[in-house]
Amino acid sequence: MAMGPISGFHVVGELPSAEGERLRRSARHPDGRAAQVVLGGPGLIREVTRLPRGGPWAQSEWGQTTEGVWVLIPEDREIALPSLRNNAPPLVAFAIALLLLEALSPIHDQNGWHGRFEPSSIGFDRRGRLRILPNLHGARLEDPGGDAPSEALDTWLVGGIMLYLLGNDWPAPPSVPRDLSLEGMDDSRGRLLLSGLLRSRPRFRLSPASAARQGLMAVTQGRSEPEEALRELLDLAGLGQELRHTAEVELPPRAGMGLHRAPGVFPPPMTEVLSPEEPEHLRPMRVRHAIAIPDILPEPPPAASGNGASPPILEPDPEDIAELDDYEYAAEIEDEHSDVVQAEEESKEEEEDAGAAVADEAIVEDEVEDEGEHEDEHENEDEKEPAPDPEPEPVAEHENENEDENEDEDEHEDEHEPAPEPDPEPV
Repeated sequence: MAMGPISGFHVVGELPSAEGERLRRSARHPDGRAAQVVLGGPGLIREVTRLPRGGPWAQSEWGQTTEGVWVLIPEDREIALPSLRNNAPPLVAFAIALLLLEALSPIHDQNGWHGRFEPSSIGFDRRGRLRILPNLHGARLEDPGGDAPSEALDTWLVGGIMLYLLGNDWPAPPSVPRDLSLEGMDDSRGRLLLSGLLRSRPRFRLSPASAARQGLMAVTQGRSEPEEALRELLDLAGLGQELRHTAEVELPPRAGMGLHRAPGVFPPPMTEVLSPEEPEHLRPMRVRHAIAIPDILPEPPPAASGNGASPPILEPDPEDIAELDDYEYAAEIEDEHSDVVQAEEESKEEEEDAGAAVADEAIVEDEVEDEGEHEDEHENEDEKEPAPDPEPEPVAEHENENEDENEDEDEHEDEHEPAPEPDPEPV
């Protein structure tokens, strides 16, 4: 594929690719920065648009020409894990695993997953900060349990990277080796953590990343020795010791939704417009200012070639179709799970409503019974109350009147009585 400058990078050569892998090109910027360019079909766009950007994750850019899809991945690492492996004590493996789980936690909190990292794609930049490049040219590792990709696949990959740094092969073996050395660590707790991360059945695996991180912190007991050992190793390599990024992370978009950001904003790259034959959900999105506003770019006019023919229509290769099928299958599984959870929640709400209704009816019946008892008590009290005594008749006034009448009669009798005869004079 003949390519011109991509965001200032010029393609300078080819990179090795195994049979069945996507083609890669090395690119160089005039200021000395390096990058790799991955070439593929439409499935490559689907892969890169669901990956995070910013912070420890690569700031990838993508686009399409009439000959295929390209993804530009800046190579800003100074050292990769394979170069640190030989001199890394067991404490360093636990420190790097902690950084990886911290980077994966925001993705898992949004019910997403990555699944595109391995030891050769992880390293540290000049300032000693973790850098994770997506492995888009090779085939994605399948979950040992045979399930669709999920957050449990990411924690399994972290466990495999820990074993790799401890001297084992990649990918991870099916179980923790018996001769594994964990010098400077609690051997039993360390083995228990690794066995939890590497369980073959995803449902029993230690996930999501936040839960795995808590388990790792329990093993190290919150001590600073693992990170101090990592800083010493980076110092020996002539790098800084910052370990973590302070930049914001752009989380991958969810199906049917806009971009999720945690918590800042990183505008996605302004790439070439896809051909009119591409589905709308595969076309790039613009971000205006600091607000994520998906906006489908206008379709370009057909480019006229020398003979006036329209550009050829790209046919997806079988590998891209298989990747799209895997992604859609994972989305279907997730949708089915969400439907089951929603149905369970609705049934619980209905049971709670029914129980509340029964309780309300019982309360109403109790109140009615109480009111009936009170009414019966009042009726009994009314029956038991004695009849009031009749009011006494006013007798005093009549007696006084009779006395006055008797006095008047006596007076009248005195008036009518004859005067007494005088005594006869003595002779």
